[in-house]
Amino acid sequence: MCGDGAARLLVCRPAPRVPPGSSCAARLLVCHFLQRLCPPSTDKVPHFSRLGDVEVNAGQNASFQCVATGKRRSSAVLDTSLLSRLSHKRLMASFHVEAQRGEQDLYRCITLSPRGAAVSNFGELIVRVPPTPIAPPQLLRAGPTYLIIQLNTNSIVGDGPVIRREIQYRASQSTWTETHGVGSLTYKIWHLEPDTEYRISVLLTRPGEGGTGAPGPPLTSRTKCAGESDHQTRSCLFQARRKKKKKKKKKKNIREEEEYSRRRRI
Repeated sequence: MCGDGAARLLVCRPAPRVPPGSSCAARLLVCHFLQRLCPPSTDKVPHFSRLGDVEVNAGQNASFQCVATGKRRSSAVLDTSLLSRLSHKRLMASFHVEAQRGEQDLYRCITLSPRGAAVSNFGELIVRVPPTPIAPPQLLRAGPTYLIIQLNTNSIVGDGPVIRREIQYRASQSTWTETHGVGSLTYKIWHLEPDTEYRISVLLTRPGEGGTGAPGPPLTSRTKCAGESDHQTRSCLFQARRKKKKKKKKKKNIREEEEYSRRRRI
């Protein structure tokens, strides 16, 4: 025991709801016991350094550090998973929170002893949502082996600032996806297959770990045929349309056969 009784170091956060029957809007503190501390003198309780705000992206872990000044009891065992010793009179407790979207809250540290209590200031947990474009990219021009697109990222959902832009694309019939960094608002995708449909989306990133948002709505576009002349290009397009019509007709025939079989069973 300390000379004037043991003090305790706690990390606290507001309770999620106001107790039934309470008339005030203040939220209760739910505190976690971490370590006994003794005040440096018989007329003082331990005190905290300023607790700073923490900003993280949704889905990441936020960490608050409560630094308390006081003389630790010589017989106390230091819990190294929660506490670290900065000096013979200073201890730091770490408190980790998994930050989810929309979960903004206030946190503080508290010491309790027979001589009184000491509290830190409130530190705010600020949760940011990684950005995502609202609209798909726009096609500016198509060739046999390339597509030129405009990113179209003026409107986003989530939080900025946007520090990186990427395009993500794949052939519609393929699961293989490629991602390229983009340094301007327009981009030319090279080395594509002629007469092939591609799906193109934009990725945006804000500062901090986990700052990349989900891909935006995709642009679906097809490269041109590989013919050099207008006649070859028209022929290629005609063949592509014929293939599309045959595919639709085949699906229709399958549906009609299934319907015929169902009626016969009835």
